This record gives sequence, structure tokens and C-alpha cells, in this order.
Amino acid sequence: MTDIEQALENLRMQTESLPFAASVAHLYGGFRELAKSRFLIRNAIWLNAFEIAAIAKWVYLTGHGRSPNRVDWPSILNAYKILWRATEAAALYPEEPAVVVSFALRFVYQQLVWNITPEKMQANFLRTRGIFGGNSHQSVELRRKFENAAGVDFYEFLKAAHVAFALFMRTGSLPDYEIVDALRSGLSPATVSATLNVLSTTRNGFRKYYELRAQAKTPSAVVYEFNPLLRYPIILREDRYSCVFPELINYASTRGLYLDRKSVV
Repeated sequence: MTDIEQALENLRMQTESLPFAASVAHLYGGFRELAKSRFLIRNAIWLNAFEIAAIAKWVYLTGHGRSPNRVDWPSILNAYKILWRATEAAALYPEEPAVVVSFALRFVYQQLVWNITPEKMQANFLRTRGIFGGNSHQSVELRRKFENAAGVDFYEFLKAAHVAFALFMRTGSLPDYEIVDALRSGLSPATVSATLNVLSTTRNGFRKYYELRAQAKTPSAVVYEFNPLLRYPIILREDRYSCVFPELINYASTRGLYLDRKSVV
């Protein structure tokens, strides 16, 4: 077994022991702390949104439903860092400038995309509304394709996504009836259902998306694989909706519309 395989097996074993509900609450708190500090906590510079999201992905995939035990979160995060270190140590990067640039771009896309500040959320919203909501032939056609695929009016979808974001800014987990009732207070049942279909999935749906669309083919690529939280920020489990990082609702309802062609075309 290689160092990467050993590190990956250790990470999987540790994340499989994590209790789902308690982990969601802890991860939600970690994201809120980072967001309030604009994603830089000076006395905890080792903590970053990308790594918390990676752990959240594993919790969504393998976390259990048994009674929670005390979780050693530093060990969990260190297990991921060890996997990353082993992966980078095994990769021999050529010294050509183009390779250096591509590595920098990968780093920016993969890690900084998680630092979603209020300014970024506003920019995402305005950009998406401009692209989909314009009067040009291209905008009208793009909006039509989204509405046909998602089954919801584009502007009503943005309203519903904004309400869902506000709800999860208060807590990381809500009973399904509570979020549905809150959304239906100003939106039609059809809009609520369609919006939740776009932004949420069950754990089985999350696993299937991961296995078909995101899962790395080799252990050496696991730390670089796409995180399905960017596509599905909300998870439905046992009649409760959970969202560890509410800002991802903004991302998924704007820039994230391009991640899955079925939601756009």
C-alpha cells in the first residue's frame, strides 16, 4: 500500500465514524466562524473553508446515524492534510512555466471558490441576473432552457433561493415542513418544490452524483476531485434539510447553474 493509499484509507475510516447530525452542526459552526472572519482567522490560519468542505463531503457520503460520540476534529482535519501532503509529495511537477501557471489556476479555482463573502454573493447574483435576465436573444434562450429543465420561473427561483439562504443563516438543519412552510409563505408550492429539486438532494442522490460525476479514478487524484457540495448545498436526510455552508446556496443558484447541464439546458 502506497503512502497515498494508506492516508486515504485512514481518512475514510475516520470519517465513517463521524455522526451525521452532530457533524453537520459542528461543520456549520466552523463555516460561520470563517465567514464572520472573512475566511481568515489569525489564530487559526490552518483552518480554511476548502478543507472543511472536503470533510463535509465525506460526512455526507459516509457519516452514520448512531448516537454521537466525542469527535477529535483536529485529527480528522489532520488526516485530510496528511492525504494532501502525500499526494503532493508523489507528484513530480515539470518546471515549465505553463505547468506552474496551471497549478496556480487549479489552486485558485479549487480553494478560493469557497471563500464566499457578501461582496461575492452580490456579484454572483448581479452577474447571473444579467446573463439570464437580459433581453437579448441569447439571454432569453438561456432563461427558457433553464425554466424548461428546472420547471420553475427564473426570477421566482432566485427569490426562493434567497429565502432558503436566509433560513439556513439561522441554523444548519431544519425539519422539512419548516423550510417548506417558510418558502410557501410567499411562493407557490410548484416553485418551492422545483427550487428544492435544483438545490438539494438526498444522501443517496449525493452519493450517486459523486460516483457518476465527481469521484476520482485513482487515489492520487482524490484531493483534487470536484466537491458535490458546490452542486447540491442542501441535503435531505430523515425528514430534515441540512446545509453546512449557506453561502453555497448563493453559489449553486448563480454560478453553480453551469455545473450541471441538466439544470440549464
